[in-house]
Amino acid sequence: MIRLHHVYKNYGMGPDALSDVSLHVEEGEFVFVTGPSGAGKSTLLKLLFLAERPTKGQVFINGVNVGSISRRKVPYLRRAVGVVFQDFKLLPSLTVLDNVSFPLEVTGMGRREIVKRVRRVLKFVGLEDRERAYPLELSGGEQQRVAIARSVVNEPPILLADEPTGNLDSELTLDIIRLMEYIHERGATVLMTTHNKDIVERFHKRVLSLRAGRIVS
Repeated sequence: MIRLHHVYKNYGMGPDALSDVSLHVEEGEFVFVTGPSGAGKSTLLKLLFLAERPTKGQVFINGVNVGSISRRKVPYLRRAVGVVFQDFKLLPSLTVLDNVSFPLEVTGMGRREIVKRVRRVLKFVGLEDRERAYPLELSGGEQQRVAIARSVVNEPPILLADEPTGNLDSELTLDIIRLMEYIHERGATVLMTTHNKDIVERFHKRVLSLRAGRIVS
């Protein structure tokens, strides 16, 4: 599903953000990626959703070497990867329904089918009664649920979450992790970065630890 072979990433100055990283994530796994700030967690995820390309080494997603594909093929590969960010990245001028619709609109899907799918996924995340609300009218936990709905509405086999609970209190954090677990149980491969040790200890998943751009355990 996901393989990295001796991957390095350098942004052109300073030390490597990632240094000689090799790993293999099987289909259907749930993996926590941990480490202090600056360890390389976000850079690792950026390589997996093609926001960045490796300086050296190879990154494979579903058997495709993402470092060698043409730019015009990037959007098609990205459809296999859902991404959730710490700061939600919702469009404030769009309703919940339209924010979640966005990934489907770029595929050319008809509006009727889009609305049907979006309403189904909003019910899944417990926001079926908020489709006409705007992001700033929602709580932080609700905004993160909208972001998760947007990331899974096209049913990607891989879900990446970059510190998705970083701005939430402890109760909302547990709600979001349980939702991620449920998405995993429905078949998605999940990689989630976190610096929250309590989450890692409470939810018994495979743990990948990074420090200074290297895998340490």
